[in-house]
Amino acid sequence: MSELKRYASADISEFVVHSRYGYDDAGRLQSITHASAEIGMVDDNGTDTPEHWDGSGADLSTVAASEFLAGYFLTYDQANRLDTFSSRFDMFTADYAHELYEIRKVREFFELNDGVLTAGRLGEAINHGIPGNFHEQAIAFQDFVIERMRALARPDLWP
Repeated sequence: MSELKRYASADISEFVVHSRYGYDDAGRLQSITHASAEIGMVDDNGTDTPEHWDGSGADLSTVAASEFLAGYFLTYDQANRLDTFSSRFDMFTADYAHELYEIRKVREFFELNDGVLTAGRLGEAINHGIPGNFHEQAIAFQDFVIERMRALARPDLWP
């Protein structure tokens, strides 16, 4: 699905929201854009293409700023894991950097052990399937962040 237009009535006389969905070259969802006016087309090297929010923080060029309701932009790493998620609605960016988390944990472990880290201990720390490995910690941290984001999206769950 590339776009969805919603109306307040069955006879489509009262336009409400236009949502546009963009995908990257691998077919993964890359952007979601919502506006209270129809989102237009933009010139892309001589070709009209549907406008999407690009994660830059800038408004859309084809709708007024007051009509731009929300935009979301996602990127993925080479393993097809969510890497970054940007939101135009509340202007935050969350990085899901699994490798960076793992690298930081290895560095901390290395520093805590006076610069000594045997190959065996490194293998235990990073290999999948071994309880408490850094990869599982990174996934647990990602799950924690996602739960916090869901709670922020639901004011009825706020403490």
